[in-house]
Amino acid sequence: MSTGLERQGGGRDMDISIITINYNSSAHTVNCIRSVFDSIAAHKLKIEMIVVDNNSESSDFVYLKRSISALNHNNLILVESHKNTGFAYGNMLGANQATGKYLFFLNNDCMFRTDVLQQLFEFMEQNPAAGVVPRFIGEDGKYSSSFGYMPSVINQWLGYSLCRLFNRAAYPEKKAWHGKPLEVSVISGAAMFLRRSDFNEIGGFDTNYFLYCEEEDICIRFRNGLKTVWCLPDAEISHAGGGSTNRSLLIEKEFYISLFYFLSKNYGWLDASLIKFRYVIKELLRYVRNSKRWPVALFLLSGPHLGRSLRHIQQCRDRS
Repeated sequence: MSTGLERQGGGRDMDISIITINYNSSAHTVNCIRSVFDSIAAHKLKIEMIVVDNNSESSDFVYLKRSISALNHNNLILVESHKNTGFAYGNMLGANQATGKYLFFLNNDCMFRTDVLQQLFEFMEQNPAAGVVPRFIGEDGKYSSSFGYMPSVINQWLGYSLCRLFNRAAYPEKKAWHGKPLEVSVISGAAMFLRRSDFNEIGGFDTNYFLYCEEEDICIRFRNGLKTVWCLPDAEISHAGGGSTNRSLLIEKEFYISLFYFLSKNYGWLDASLIKFRYVIKELLRYVRNSKRWPVALFLLSGPHLGRSLRHIQQCRDRS
């Protein structure tokens, strides 16, 4: 793995390091950068932004590089990876360059609607055992979920709605308005604001994941370390969703590879097996309704192990 690194400005010891990944979606990335730096004029927080290009096509990377140069912001860093190593590894490349007290892992298809950085920073300063995520607003202007539920045998077989009847606190409504900070079990990987010391203590992202389940994995380790995770509804981010990921057969397979790895890693054999079996049944039922899904069902039955991940079949791109 080799990286290229450019830094505009040279500030160190930041309050917040924002890390975002670009993969063939530089228009989103440039808009995200503008949104970040437009927002910081209103406060005195020391901010740096680290953009990791995850082996984009040459034309996309050239546009990104030229745009970053033209923006001419201090403390804007471009890291070039010559292989697409996915979400977890890409973010770790960025985290390794970060100097902030807090790390903000932000999808490149996000833009700030409120003074998000100040809001998240103040919440974390007041809650030393917390990690936090803002509220998401979809492209249609409606509230969308920025948190989820940790999978369990009970909620996978009975459903979240039924579980909510017995334990509403553990299963808050995803799309309901929550007027105050809400403790949750899983925050979305699209915008995770964490204390760098906590992130380092739990070992950062598990780079075996290529695209999915990184947030569940990091949240379960976070909570095992007696930390808490929160959704902060007053901090609002618009999130397009899928800005650099086109849904395809390969991507669907990748979801199951990550999910089955996550379950095997974090659950006992019996619980992991029962949850996996539930997903096999769901996929077989989908196949009955739509015969075109047979490749996914066959893949799931044949074993979605890590060796079949896109992470291991990427080609390096040499731009020298």
